[in-house]
Formats: sequence, structure tokens, C-alpha cells
Amino acid sequence: MVKNTIRLILTAVLNFSITAICFALNMDTLEAKFLQGNYRDVISRGEILLESVDARDFCELSNYIALSYLKTGDTQSAKKYFENVLLKADSTVLKERARIGLADAFLLSGDLKNSQQIYLGIIEDNPNTKLKAAILYRISRIALNDGNNQKANEYLFKLKKDYPLAEELNLKDELRLSTLTLNKDNPAYTVQVGYFSNSVNADKLKKELIAKGYPAYIDDSSGSYRVRVGRLNNQEAANSLEDKLLKDGYSTKIFP
Repeated sequence: MVKNTIRLILTAVLNFSITAICFALNMDTLEAKFLQGNYRDVISRGEILLESVDARDFCELSNYIALSYLKTGDTQSAKKYFENVLLKADSTVLKERARIGLADAFLLSGDLKNSQQIYLGIIEDNPNTKLKAAILYRISRIALNDGNNQKANEYLFKLKKDYPLAEELNLKDELRLSTLTLNKDNPAYTVQVGYFSNSVNADKLKKELIAKGYPAYIDDSSGSYRVRVGRLNNQEAANSLEDKLLKDGYSTKIFP
């Protein structure tokens, strides 16, 4: 009787292990297909696999399916799967990813109000979230889309200041800083460290500065490429930043 019980337990453990290994292999395959851009395959195979997984694996798999739907432009299906993850997931990390995915779905479908509300809610619930850089970038895009350049710049400068190495700053559709609006009541100072006719050289210097922790950006509003650092409210702060750049071997000029 004891031997039979042990045998049954071992069989159950073995079956569970085999199932877990099979799921891991399937997830590795789906992840590879997702990275290769085979989103339709991820969706079709993933939805079949969903029928035979437990709750925890269901959420992980659903998130991949939702992301794949998002990549194909099917925002309604993406929302459905992201919402399923939010209902069933017990992982805070997975829930945060699902929330930003849901917000992205709203953003892509043109519902800027709901998307912004979700993005801000994530930061409010967890100010130290690892998704903060991505969220700041998205909120900047929303503000820019609404024609609120000042607000867009505020979020973008915060992104550059707090996360100078963030991948979002190197995206092909990186938000261009609008021309700085200067006035007597609220002057804005920036330190220029390079002036180029070639965008490649300007981008190289910008990345070098960002790697050293400087919130660098390119101002191409005049047709040339000016590499600048910071947007400061007073001359004293600009002088301090300029001194630091000079010590690091850069030629500088303060504007305005």
C-alpha cells in the first residue's frame, strides 16, 4: 500500500515536471517567434496552448498573445487578453506589464484619455516602477499629439534627466524637442556643446553625453544640428552645468 502511494506521488510529480518542461519549451518557441516578428504564429499557437495550462502559465501566455495582437494592430483583441491577465494574475510585475499593454492598446486605438489615465495610475501606484521611463515617453507622445508642446517637453526632459540611458531616447520616432520658448518672465537656459551640419556626428556626440549622464538632445530647428544639454531656469544653474562640461573636456556656449 505504501509502495503504491509512493509510486502514485512520483508519477504525479513526474507528470507535473514533464508538463512544466513542455510549457517552458513552448514558451521559448513562442518567445523566439515573437522576437522574430511572427505574431500570427504566436497568436494561433498560443491560443491552442491556453487550453492546457494552469492559471499562472495562462497569464504569462495571455500576455504574449495580447502583445502579438497589439503588434498586428488588433487593439480590441489585445485589450481582451490584457484584461484577462489583470483579472487572474497574482504577480505584480505581470500586472504592471498588462496595465501598460492595455494603455498602449487604448493609445493605438486613439483613446488618449484612457491611455493617459492608466499610464499615470501605474506611476501613482508604484513611483519606482521599472516601467517609468517607458511611461514618461508615452505620456510625452500623448501631450504632443494634443498639441501641448510645453507638457510634452516637461515629460521628455524628466525622462532625459532621470533616465539618460533609456532605450526610448534612441527610438526612431524619438520625440523632437520643440524650439524652446523663451520669455522675460521665464527664461530657459541650455548649454550647447556641438554644432554640426551632419546628423550622424551630432547623434554620436549626443549618445556620448547621455552615456556620461548628461541630459543631451539635438535641436535641429534651424536646419543644422546643435547638440545641447539641459533646460535650466536660471543662469547660475547653467553656469554650473557649463563648468562640469568644461571639466569633461567639452567646448561650451550657454543659450540664450
